[in-house]
Amino acid sequence: MRQSRLILISVLVGIVAVILATFWLRHEREVVQVVVAASDIQAGSRLTHENLALARLPKEDVTTDTLLTRELALGRHAKFAISKGDMVKERLLVPVGAAGGLAGAITPGKRAFAIRVNEVAGVAGFALPGNYVDILLSTKDASGQPVSKVLIERVLILAVAQEQSVKDDAKPKVVDVVTLEVTPQQAEKLDMARLVGGLSLALRNQSDEGSEKTTGARKGDINGVPTSVDIIRGTDRMIRPGVAN
Repeated sequence: MRQSRLILISVLVGIVAVILATFWLRHEREVVQVVVAASDIQAGSRLTHENLALARLPKEDVTTDTLLTRELALGRHAKFAISKGDMVKERLLVPVGAAGGLAGAITPGKRAFAIRVNEVAGVAGFALPGNYVDILLSTKDASGQPVSKVLIERVLILAVAQEQSVKDDAKPKVVDVVTLEVTPQQAEKLDMARLVGGLSLALRNQSDEGSEKTTGARKGDINGVPTSVDIIRGTDRMIRPGVAN
């Protein structure tokens, strides 16, 4: 009987310890006060006391470009649409002192450059303002063979068609023109690229800042698709006398 009581007491002490530890950890979790959207904010809208609020969020959920005080946001314009409750981040706002509209949304030192895409090249409508994409060029190499190559990585989309925001981010928007934010050198490269081949987009993760070095893809790199040389060799094998098929 005594042993049973000791076991019972030990179990109860363990349960209490777990509860206290959980309670302590929950309250010890560090939180940070941040600026959030008090209502849906459309691209180009001016940030005011009415559409901004403060919230306390876990520190691990707060990115380095999140604004911590309303004073840093008041009077500025939204570069992209911000949904109610979302954190207000530096990358979502136009530079300090700039006006609204597309021109004000362009980062100093960069340019807005529009390219024409079809439904497939535009990532079937899933490439939206605020997203990052890689730009691919499909052309021919020095020998006249088709080649596809990543031309520029991690380019910000400023607008699709003539819109800087979309009402429903979950709904694809098929357009034929995408406006990108690029450096002057990248603008020159894109201007030349569209003269020598077709441009397409590859949507990438927002937080992916890595760079992938590639050598381009040619017809012979596609498994199961024979090159022109393979076809010639196969034909030669079939017509040569004395060679088994």
